[in-house]
Amino acid sequence: MPNLQELDNDQINEAVRGAVDRRIPVSLTLHQLDGWTIRHSRFVALDGQHILLEQPRADNGETHELSPAQRVGLSFKYRHHKHICSVIVAGLAPRAGSDDPAPLLTVVSPTRMHRLQRRVYQRVAVPQTQIVRASFWLGGRDAEPVGAASEVAVWAGGVENLSAGGYQMTCRDYDGPQLHVGDAVGVHLSFGVGQDNCFTDAQFRHFDLRDGVAHMGFQFVGLAQSRHGRAALQLISAKVSELQRLEGSRGRRRHAS
Repeated sequence: MPNLQELDNDQINEAVRGAVDRRIPVSLTLHQLDGWTIRHSRFVALDGQHILLEQPRADNGETHELSPAQRVGLSFKYRHHKHICSVIVAGLAPRAGSDDPAPLLTVVSPTRMHRLQRRVYQRVAVPQTQIVRASFWLGGRDAEPVGAASEVAVWAGGVENLSAGGYQMTCRDYDGPQLHVGDAVGVHLSFGVGQDNCFTDAQFRHFDLRDGVAHMGFQFVGLAQSRHGRAALQLISAKVSELQRLEGSRGRRRHAS
């Protein structure tokens, strides 16, 4: 069974109803002029063909107003899967029977949705026997520098651990402080020599300098909102599954010995 599955209408309706009944948290991914941003919300109710959500908030608690007809990415965990889709903003709606003045965000129920096995969102270490490399640059996937004369800096290094949600890498030629938490970057991941590779958008999340080597964490963003993004997500999740199988095999061999 593939890690990334497209759902039919009945499965979409079941997932949305289940998320609303449990008031499950949801993440919204927005594409803006300066790159991708992530906002956090929660399912509240269904109203015909619309979903009502709490007002999206940033990590610092600030609310973010969305415009009608704006397309945003939506992801949530339900049962044993991560569900991802794109939705269209309809507007704002008052809270029925509530004194809370904060309106709810209304989005149109999705007609397409994919689900991903939640286990591939678990970080798995890349063993020394495997080669996984990453390079990145400021500005997002579409800002990839072209040609040797480009003035855009590109950093590269080995991937330490990987999941369908992001990765951590080591980078010997980065010593800061060009990147700040939340900065949008474009990423090129390559698996093996001359084998599979993909390009994605990501956000810089953390940096730690140890013994002169930068350890850097990134979160993938926007993968559900385009065909090439879903193809990258499928490849990454397949590679995570392979690494998990290798890790399980090593564990069984150690136990046997």
